[in-house]
Amino acid sequence: MRLGLLTNTKSGRNKRGFERVEAPFRDAGAALFHFDGSVPLSELAREVQGARIELLALNSGDGMVQGFWSALLEAPPENWPIMALLPSGTTNMTHADLGLRDTSPKRLAQLIALAKNDDVQSYLVERGAVRVDHLKEGPQCGAFFGAAAIVEAIQICKERFHSHGYRGDIAHGLTVLRMLYQMLRGKGRISKMGGLPVRVGVEEQPPQDQRILLFIASTLERLLFKSRPFWGVEDAPLRASWVGYPAPHFARLCFRLMAGGNLANLSKTAYPPPAYRSVNARSLSLKITESVVLDGEFYTPLPDQPLCLSTTPKARFVRL
Repeated sequence: MRLGLLTNTKSGRNKRGFERVEAPFRDAGAALFHFDGSVPLSELAREVQGARIELLALNSGDGMVQGFWSALLEAPPENWPIMALLPSGTTNMTHADLGLRDTSPKRLAQLIALAKNDDVQSYLVERGAVRVDHLKEGPQCGAFFGAAAIVEAIQICKERFHSHGYRGDIAHGLTVLRMLYQMLRGKGRISKMGGLPVRVGVEEQPPQDQRILLFIASTLERLLFKSRPFWGVEDAPLRASWVGYPAPHFARLCFRLMAGGNLANLSKTAYPPPAYRSVNARSLSLKITESVVLDGEFYTPLPDQPLCLSTTPKARFVRL
């Protein structure tokens, strides 16, 4: 297989150097590409496709994966390369579900050998992304979409913890604890507002106006800390959960919600909508006036149209 490596030279772990990861790919004759923000990812995606790369390793964090996946939308799915996600960012949530466990020499050697022998089939997983339309930045896709308190949490994580050198689960754990404290004390911005006013629509159902604390949607099987905060029972690829305002017993339920699992009756009995809701759907609409987030990157909704959430065609990933 024609092998390529695309490195984000400014991602969290690559800032300290990426030669250790790049060297075995160079020795294997792989095509090497670099992203430093000076050239749009859409241009790099076209360059990768022009080089007829069949297996592309992305040495980056979630942000570049999101941007590259979005850039692929310009081409038909049959022209998309197989992707291998190397965890080199500060969060690496997409990588934990769809990529390599680490970038150890042994793991990289295994990936390169699979490409050399054209033997990746038994390691492939297929997954669509969350597609978001009606953003000022144009259509985008990613593995994780968040709104309301999720945006606030990511801002806190970047400004208070990443900026002070905290990475990975330590930064995420500190962020979760801080957000829970703010919510329980009514000190978070969204809590002080009495929830964020939105209009949520599920497929062809009439949209409902409500106030929410948080909203998430994803195509991943697991999120941070291997959590799975979805309990919808419908047979559809897009998973979404949201917590309304007020949220009864949120402190007692929050960790149970993160675990997901057998919560199918949660939204129907003691805690009816709009307090706690989770669905699997083919499409959702979300009328919202504030910024939203895709894989850690912030985007702005168009003011006159609701966001449309759907899923893209499936891409292929090597999971090792």
